[in-house]
Amino acid sequence: MPRIAISVINDLHSDQRVRRTALVWKSRGYDITFIGRTYPNPEPVAVGMEADVERFTCWFNRGPLFYLAYQWRLFRSLSKLDPDCYIANDVDSLLPNALLAYARSKPLIYDSHEYFLGTPELRQRPLVRWCWKQVESYGIPRADAHVTVNASIANQYLKEYGQSFDVIRNVPLLPDAGLPFSKEGNADQTSLNQKTARQALSLPEDGVIWLMQGAGINMERGAEELAEAASLDGSVVLLFVGSGDALPALKLLYANHDNIRFIDRVNLATLKQYGQAADLGFSLDKPLSKNYQWSLPNKLFDYFQSGLPVVVSDLKEVASVVRSSQAGVVVEDVNPQAILAAARQAMANHISLSLASRKAAHVYHWGKESLGWDAIIDRIEGKSTLHVWSMDRLEAPLYGGTVEVSGQIRMAQASGLQVVLHAWGQLPNSKPFDQGITLQSMQRQSVPLLWRLNLPWIVSSRKSSMANHRAQVQRGMVLVNGPHCTGPAHPKQAILRLHNPESAYYASLARSVTGWQRWHHQLESYRLKAYEKQLASRWQGDVWAISSGDANLWTSDRRMLVIPPLADMKLAVKPCEALPDQPVLLVHGKFSVDENRSAVLAVIQRAESLMRYDVQVMGHGLDASLVDSLVGIPHMTYVDSPSDAELHKALSTAHVVLVHANHALGVKLKLLHGMVRGGHVLAHALAIKGLPYTDSCHAYGDWQDALRQLDVLAVQVWDSEAVDQRSKDLQQIAAMQQIAMQAFKGCVAP
Repeated sequence: MPRIAISVINDLHSDQRVRRTALVWKSRGYDITFIGRTYPNPEPVAVGMEADVERFTCWFNRGPLFYLAYQWRLFRSLSKLDPDCYIANDVDSLLPNALLAYARSKPLIYDSHEYFLGTPELRQRPLVRWCWKQVESYGIPRADAHVTVNASIANQYLKEYGQSFDVIRNVPLLPDAGLPFSKEGNADQTSLNQKTARQALSLPEDGVIWLMQGAGINMERGAEELAEAASLDGSVVLLFVGSGDALPALKLLYANHDNIRFIDRVNLATLKQYGQAADLGFSLDKPLSKNYQWSLPNKLFDYFQSGLPVVVSDLKEVASVVRSSQAGVVVEDVNPQAILAAARQAMANHISLSLASRKAAHVYHWGKESLGWDAIIDRIEGKSTLHVWSMDRLEAPLYGGTVEVSGQIRMAQASGLQVVLHAWGQLPNSKPFDQGITLQSMQRQSVPLLWRLNLPWIVSSRKSSMANHRAQVQRGMVLVNGPHCTGPAHPKQAILRLHNPESAYYASLARSVTGWQRWHHQLESYRLKAYEKQLASRWQGDVWAISSGDANLWTSDRRMLVIPPLADMKLAVKPCEALPDQPVLLVHGKFSVDENRSAVLAVIQRAESLMRYDVQVMGHGLDASLVDSLVGIPHMTYVDSPSDAELHKALSTAHVVLVHANHALGVKLKLLHGMVRGGHVLAHALAIKGLPYTDSCHAYGDWQDALRQLDVLAVQVWDSEAVDQRSKDLQQIAAMQQIAMQAFKGCVAP
């Protein structure tokens, strides 16, 4: 059987999240090995589960020497094992696992139980924080799957490291006998259970009982204010059950208050009894650090399983759960008076809040949350999983190749596949593009390496040990976009998707520029020609060309499937019954590409001839000199880096979409943009050469020809006949796309 190695710095016996994780892997047929340090009087791990346990002793128990000793001893223990997969729980155990998983080409999963760099303990310790930041910066990008406890922390890590984190919340297991109430929240025995629990725990049978439980009842987490609130109302009994550094001082301060009681850590069964005995549960963390701001403590869900209404502080994740479930009261300011008022409000609405709490218990439990681990295991095993390798990360606005990649993802998900996107970009990701995918970012080389000078730069800059590791551990269907992503050793059945014959494309770029750029493009074209020939001979999987012309240019030695761009071909434009007062001419694209820049330059130079049009230029990468020239012309506007929504709106209002081209390679995604969402499409003859689905487009040969056709189109209504022809073109593209759809569906596990 395959084996999973689970490392943790906490007490192996008491870490319930680790135990629950292991149960899922065990149910999927994995043997389990726990690795952790020896605590005094160690208890058996995970009652009822067979697992190997590797415990080691650290020479120190606190401080920097403890963490150094732990890293070394964990590395030594892991070195003696040969698992099929590694799980590192929290940053303390990340580095040894990352080093060994990387060296052995085994998958690594990182489970972060908190936002460690945002803990209050590190606020005044910049050197310690810097050290742990280096560990994160090394380990997180090298993990093959990432897990954390809520969406806020997941989003933060995505922004910092460009890696997706699956959210698996810290919710409890259901009791073996099930919850003592229905999904509708009905519980006829609630009063009887509460009375029995109070008798067993020697608590008052009458009156209101407040409960704050947990292993982290620490200073500045609301315990002090809660105790003071209880002291203001002698009719309530407050129970602190658990441990934390706030409790010793509170015990001394309230030693003479009979209604405030302190109970040390108890076993799980006894803790549930305290939950049954109580009337209200409290979670009052303060926003003193990012870690507290984003906390989602498991005691909240324990309270739900006891059917307790809750009083919580107004922190993002906790408040969101309570407000959506309507199972309690949110305190905007953590002070004794506000807490007391909220508690009285909760008791006044106790019946409805208890009902909502019991309903929430049927939502927030491990039976549902563990499905997140099942999805991760499926990805690790390659079950119903597609790995997409993209030359660039998907970041709005999408242009060119990223539109194609976005379409691949959309189609694969519609087929029932999970998608892992391996893409290059800066690791910090300030504008994540979320399509419900698992994103794994990598950083391109910034300087050419001497031993790779024979390789094209678009390939060599994407070759790295990180890319090689990911290619080796990936399982499932693999779709590689362009020669750019072929540096790593992909599996034999991987599919190569060609966007262009790149050598011919760079040769065309060289013809359109001068100076050092021409020299660079010529050299890149030369290297790509040799590389593409070698790639065509060694690639064993299918090759998907974007057009028949591209297929013939790339190689004539093998059969290739011709599949047009996998963009959404659903017609989104309606006929117009009348001409607009001033028709809109839209020029859009990525203006760092010369053919798109030359289109902008052409319309600026011919501004007088285009007076009848409202010319809108939208895109990114347009140099400042052209921007200045363009915005100085009254009937022309420029929108830099439009959002997808802005671009879609512009396309839908455009009377004419201009698609310029300097070559007949590939398929212009801006052409398909216009065909799906725009009105008349005026395309350069090279942009539609050899494409069988462009009967609804108008072609021009040079700019003089373009001006003549623009004059004609300005007075030509975009009528139902034109829409019908456009619909036929798009249906033809959609039919050709079905080759890819069938390939995706063939990889869905039964």
